[in-house]
Amino acid sequence: MCRCSTRKKGVILVEDAAQAFGNKILLNSFSRNTHDLSLNANQYLGSFGDIGIFSFGRGKPLSFLIGGAVLVNNPEFEEAINKEYELLPSETDPSFFRYLLILLVYFNFFHPNLYWIPQRLPWLKLGETIFSLVFEVRRLNSFVLELGNNLILDFEKVRRKRRELAKVYQEKLAKIKEEFIYFPEFNEEALSLLRFPLVLRSAEKRERILDTLRMRGLGATGMYPVPLNEQQGIPKGLFDAESYPNAKRVSRSILTLPLHEHVKIEDIKLICQVIENNLLGF
Repeated sequence: MCRCSTRKKGVILVEDAAQAFGNKILLNSFSRNTHDLSLNANQYLGSFGDIGIFSFGRGKPLSFLIGGAVLVNNPEFEEAINKEYELLPSETDPSFFRYLLILLVYFNFFHPNLYWIPQRLPWLKLGETIFSLVFEVRRLNSFVLELGNNLILDFEKVRRKRRELAKVYQEKLAKIKEEFIYFPEFNEEALSLLRFPLVLRSAEKRERILDTLRMRGLGATGMYPVPLNEQQGIPKGLFDAESYPNAKRVSRSILTLPLHEHVKIEDIKLICQVIENNLLGF
């Protein structure tokens, strides 16, 4: 459903594009016969709703480790959003040197050869999904904004690298793609994946593969550990006590593989070999 459809119904459309910064809609993913979409092939995700939301936190396509952005696509809300922004307190922390130290630690420890270190630090809560309605919103400080202005200059290069690595996964795993419920196949320049997702037919094999890759520090993860209706902190009445067996199955069977700039072809070959050996019983 696009903004023109929701306007007719008096509904405000807030588009969550937190993990999709820089990606465009893929028109061939939709059928105009079954979807009410009036789409522009050159339109970015985050620009279809009345309001779009992006995240620049840890593990996002464009990462400053903190912060985010609100994109106002409907002029009716521009004044209200600006007023809210003016009321936000200024962010004075982190200081330049503290922020620089955090960045250095992050980008060094999240190299595939060192990823085992942060994985063994429970206070980082890697892989955990934490939902809370209690948080404080502040403006990004000047250091973070300056970093963002510099990083975005090389962002297209990062996207190209992710596409290249995704193609390597596709080529290495193509011979066993029937072992997966979902195997991503695409060549569109409009799309750059944040991680390479696979949905396995067996949750048990997913766990075995995930444990092996984690032990080797290769940066594989699951995704959300449970469906939203089971997520701790979500209001209980939101889902009317319904169950979602397909979402549950995917949460237990999905495997996501690293695509960041530190990943090497040798890392991908090793990851794919571990997956193949476990799925085919070698």
